[in-house]
Amino acid sequence: LLVISIHFTFRYHRILKRQKRKQLIKEFDELLVRDPEAAKEKLKELENQRIIERGSLKHRARTKFQQDVVKYAGRDSKAKQVLEEHFRLGKELKSKVPMESSSDEEEEEEQEKKMSVSEMIKSAAVAAAKSDGTSGGPDDEDAAGEARVALFELRAKKRRELEAARSRAAKKPTDSEPIFEQESDWTFVSTSSKAQPESADGENESESKADLAETQKPTDPSEGW
Repeated sequence: LLVISIHFTFRYHRILKRQKRKQLIKEFDELLVRDPEAAKEKLKELENQRIIERGSLKHRARTKFQQDVVKYAGRDSKAKQVLEEHFRLGKELKSKVPMESSSDEEEEEEQEKKMSVSEMIKSAAVAAAKSDGTSGGPDDEDAAGEARVALFELRAKKRRELEAARSRAAKKPTDSEPIFEQESDWTFVSTSSKAQPESADGENESESKADLAETQKPTDPSEGW
């Protein structure tokens, strides 16, 4: 008996919803002919209502009727049709309105990509002038020219800084002196430790040269007397 009562209840509500849906589609078609913008707003409103209704069906199935719908939806094809009716309604309403906003945005993006740097600067100057309450004219062209000159100067400054950094890096001396030197017996000696004995040998050599000069110095004959 419960299944029979649920079946007739579904059938009654299905007939009512079908009538409401036909009436809603008819009103939507008339609104689309009169005012397309208002039809878009109406479609957004219906979508929001559908989201709220779907959330209530999925997450708030607390009443006996909602629990029975969820329970017998997988077994009864008619109950499943009742649950899927809202999806069909949304698709039908969406198919009535052509989505032109996305195509317009894509065209604007393509036009922006085709614009050169000077045109972008000029358009930015004109937009700034319009936002200030002034109209585009010779002053706007002068402002665009000044902005273009400032941009070129900034690029030249960055280029000079880059060239100066490269020249400094090229002129920086590199330390090519090896840390270790190889001796004849295949041993490695530090250059710092090798420099100390060489300096000591140099001092000894200078002292020996001074002694030899003193011995070879000619003597005065009168000193012997």
